[in-house]
Amino acid sequence: MARAKIVAAEIEASREMYGAWSHAKSSTQIAGSNFHLGTARVFQYIMTIVAAFANEACVLGRTGVWNTDKIDQEVKEFLRLVVIDASVKYSHRKDLHVPRMIEHGGDISRDVMEHLETYPEWQHFLSDLLEVAKAHAQAKTRFIQRQQEEIAPVNEPHSVYAEPVHLPADLSRMKNLRNEIDGHDAILREALAANAKYEVPIAQWSPIRKSVDEICRILGIRNADFVFYGQVPAIRSQILPFRSKLQAAIDGLEPTNERSDPENVQKPHKSNRTFREAKPELLKNPDGMSGRKNAAIALGISEKTLDRRVKDKLLTPIGTGSLIRFKNKDLIRLLNQKKFRQTGQE
Repeated sequence: MARAKIVAAEIEASREMYGAWSHAKSSTQIAGSNFHLGTARVFQYIMTIVAAFANEACVLGRTGVWNTDKIDQEVKEFLRLVVIDASVKYSHRKDLHVPRMIEHGGDISRDVMEHLETYPEWQHFLSDLLEVAKAHAQAKTRFIQRQQEEIAPVNEPHSVYAEPVHLPADLSRMKNLRNEIDGHDAILREALAANAKYEVPIAQWSPIRKSVDEICRILGIRNADFVFYGQVPAIRSQILPFRSKLQAAIDGLEPTNERSDPENVQKPHKSNRTFREAKPELLKNPDGMSGRKNAAIALGISEKTLDRRVKDKLLTPIGTGSLIRFKNKDLIRLLNQKKFRQTGQE
């Protein structure tokens, strides 16, 4: 659709170039410049096409696909290419008085650029670009504020999750949503690992937004601040707090005897140690990550023992509080160590 609009603008601009003006009219000098009225026809041809491209570029900016620097860079490069095309296309027409518009280095000549910047199409583009910049600045401010907020653990007395959760929601649906969020997060991490400059496209962000919207609907919370931001860290920093809230709700609804919590395993009366069977199948994705609870289950140890492994620097966690994660490959390495197999199950 965007390409079609640009092609349509080029056709309309070309039609306006049909027919030569009289010598007297085309040779009339434009007040305040070194250009003629005939040259203004070429300039209008250029700006009509550029305006169509600039409009589509700003649309990409409003949806978060391009940032303001990208918009500015692409529009100026497109303008340069159109100027080159116009120079070649109409240089033979004497009635247009086509000036030298491109310098030897390939840039638009200064006097031509200064004149093109006075056109309404260019001023309209600058206004649109300013609006996009302000919208991005507001989104970035919300993102920074969200980063600075601390996510309180469930058992803290002042936690937003400290009150009992009474939800009529379907527990299985909540678990499915948790898996969806984990899947989105895994894809984002893999994309970032493959390309450090990876930008999340709208097509990928839309299902993430849909999952978050469903979480908010089930939990009865607002989602006004969840906005598109092309960088992977920004997207992850937005979805992980929702995942944490969802997990807290699941823990509040799930019957205690059905939770896969190593701390709930009944200990033998005559022993202070409980032997648990490791579950390496939970680590089938070596490039993935596991939360504190799942990491302990996979290793066949209690969460307290897992904390001791961290304290002894046998494991390096990522994140803090309720968002703590462990790399599966580190857990697999620890599981395979002979010393751990002999002493790790406590």
